Amino acid sequence: MMVTAITPVDKRKSKVFLEEGFAFVLYRGELEQFGIREGEELEEETYLRI
Repeated sequence: MMVTAITPVDKRKSKVFLEEGFAFVLYRGELEQFGIREGEELEEETYLRI
């Protein structure tokens, strides 16, 4: 799954969009922890953990 966009919700949280559309909201620390970056592939295993 391709991460198409990451947009801030507030100072601590961001919305993550995949090819299918909006997927979930994560804290910025969680984005780093899971290695989620815009334009990169998101492993299905990681998606299922979230």
